[in-house]
Amino acid sequence: MSVGSFLYLMIGEAFCSLLTSNVVNIKGLQWPWLEEQVVDCQFVDDTTLYLQGSHDNLSHEKLLELLFIGISWWVSR
Repeated sequence: MSVGSFLYLMIGEAFCSLLTSNVVNIKGLQWPWLEEQVVDCQFVDDTTLYLQGSHDNLSHEKLLELLFIGISWWVSR
């Protein structure tokens, strides 16, 4: 397994941890049977985001996504 695979997992986990933290104001979906909001779901190398569709919410997520794309590009050089 290459080092890039481990870096991808670490960056993906950091991204999802930031999304679910109280530092950023990203609102996920609220399911009736769960107490917490669902923001992300990760499986192997796929990440699915469940976000409320407000303009502010999607703008904040897009900025975070661009930040992590830049970090991923820089690490992989």
